[in-house]
Amino acid sequence: MKIIRMNKVDNFGKLKAFFDLITGDGFIIKGFRLMESIDGNHWVGNPSAKNKDGEYNDTAYCSKGVKDKLQVLANAVYSNPSLIEDSDTKPEQPANDDEVVPF
Repeated sequence: MKIIRMNKVDNFGKLKAFFDLITGDGFIIKGFRLMESIDGNHWVGNPSAKNKDGEYNDTAYCSKGVKDKLQVLANAVYSNPSLIEDSDTKPEQPANDDEVVPF
């Protein structure tokens, strides 16, 4: 998993940055948030969308182990933006329909 985009935000409360990542399988997940806790540490918020009642619901989930690795990676990239992977990274596209795996 690699972070392919991180946009830092200023003067937006506890929100420090939005970021997108690409998994080893080529899935791009957009909309993670890097948040600051009361003690100054950073934590990762899952991507979310607003429902019809105005509440936000997470749209992507991961295990605690993956979330911990993602938090370490996000903190490293936040501190050193040169660690961001090429933002033109796209998942490999099949050359023809014969390579598409049906579900």
